[in-house]
Amino acid sequence: MSTINYSAKEIRCKVVYYGPGLGGKTTNVQAIYKMLQPHERGELVSLSAKGFSTGTEDEARKTRLFDFMPLRVGVMQGFKVIMHMYTVPGEAYHIDTRRFILRGVDGVVFVVDSQGDRLEANIVSKENLYENLSYYRIDKKFFPLVLQYNKRDLKNISPIPELNKVLNTEHHPFYTSIAVEGIGVLETLQRITEMVLVKIYNDLEGETGGNIK
Repeated sequence: MSTINYSAKEIRCKVVYYGPGLGGKTTNVQAIYKMLQPHERGELVSLSAKGFSTGTEDEARKTRLFDFMPLRVGVMQGFKVIMHMYTVPGEAYHIDTRRFILRGVDGVVFVVDSQGDRLEANIVSKENLYENLSYYRIDKKFFPLVLQYNKRDLKNISPIPELNKVLNTEHHPFYTSIAVEGIGVLETLQRITEMVLVKIYNDLEGETGGNIK
């Protein structure tokens, strides 16, 4: 959950990009890093089995544990908002790492691999996401969650209605993307940011009785 420093007038929140392995989570964050100005974001840091690295190169895709990048979202009611963005590893054997990274999460972008032969992997990953949210006693019905149907430039992709029917039974907002080209990436980020900020604002109002200035 978000943390509020009243003396520094700063709010820090956390958004996690979740989904099956090689679905485009890291590609999303790398695209955001490239498209935003330096004053809008911090350094992109990745941790793989080989250790930490910085920048946008993906030298150890299959051994990557997570990516991290801070974003300077702006100011809300006089508070500077800093969003910490994370990716999780998609491989099945990293289940504990995924759960750990979700701790304190304020919003999730679920990145779907649109390829037809990856449907089962998407389903398994989505079920795992819900299991981990439940572990932290997060109600999935009221939690900021956006789906991104990635890799729409490939030939063997599933139709959007089919993906929605299987993966979006809760009717969360969704976007299509070609993350490797940066298409749909910022739109997805903007929506999850808006949803998280609304939740934070409502939580702040509840804590302060409507006086959060």
